[in-house]
Amino acid sequence: MGRAGIVLGPEVSRPARNNTDRHRLPEICALTGTLVLDEDGLCDPLTSNDRLVLGMKGTMSGAELHLLKARLGG
Repeated sequence: MGRAGIVLGPEVSRPARNNTDRHRLPEICALTGTLVLDEDGLCDPLTSNDRLVLGMKGTMSGAELHLLKARLGG
């Protein structure tokens, strides 16, 4: 609805455990002009650099989950 000015979270790269849901947060925030704040700092999804940072954090989170599953399986 465009009423939130900022989304706060301890780790915004982990709202879900799959890539589809992880990429929705920056997209929705960019559409509404909402900032994203986590323990690493403030990101504005309207800027390309901040979108890249959020995307990389999400990708690294997914890789970490894969590695944890592999270790548990081993």
